[in-house]
Amino acid sequence: MVIAVFTGVAGSGKSTLIASYYKWLKRRLITRVAVVNLDPGAEVLLYRPTLDIRGFFTLEDVMRKFRLGPNGAFIKAAELVAENIDKVLSKEPFSNLEEWDMVLVDTPGQLEAFILRPAGSKVLQELSKRGNTVVVYLIDSSVVENVADAITLWLLGFLVQVKLGLDVVPVLSKADLAKNVSALKSLVDKDADVSRLFDTLEAKGLVADLVPEFLHLVNKTRGAFRAVAVSAVREEGLEELHFLIHEAFCGCGDLT
Repeated sequence: MVIAVFTGVAGSGKSTLIASYYKWLKRRLITRVAVVNLDPGAEVLLYRPTLDIRGFFTLEDVMRKFRLGPNGAFIKAAELVAENIDKVLSKEPFSNLEEWDMVLVDTPGQLEAFILRPAGSKVLQELSKRGNTVVVYLIDSSVVENVADAITLWLLGFLVQVKLGLDVVPVLSKADLAKNVSALKSLVDKDADVSRLFDTLEAKGLVADLVPEFLHLVNKTRGAFRAVAVSAVREEGLEELHFLIHEAFCGCGDLT
């Protein structure tokens, strides 16, 4: 049984990809799959969650009760999930995990308010005790206009891995809307030398001095997992995504 936690910056397409991947799993593999929504601020979901944090509280509830704005409420909501994690995990699908092949977890778009804070880390660590857990980190292809964008989003995913201590697999979402194909291909192709991207980056001063170091770090942190490009709208790359998730727990190498 695999628990796949989907994360990424706001608007990267987590919920849409989960909905598309869920349908693909049910149609192609007849997999017993559950979806968990941990975003209390979600207004519309494209899937029917087995467990919905909004059944415990909504972002609006938190704002009203604690007199907070949206950002403060997301932080408080993460703390509330962590404080009540045993109660949350006592519900389906976690109360009966042997009945499921996969559990897909949708997280709030406010990455810094959930994943990168202590409360969010605690939630994911508790999830990891329930089964093989992997973090699917989405890089929004539609906002990568230049090499600097690609480097920044890639290294943010690396920081997520450092923070959580869990396997993080990179996914280039919204591939059908990609703006800078060459920069993204350098991330997808594990054998590509990303240091060559420096020649295409207009950098001066301190940035020019640091970028080569960043690119070297990108090369090192690509590690064993290649990035895959997916389009939830076109249902492209979902098979590659599925293999990538399972490679995290397989000693057999590249399953493709």
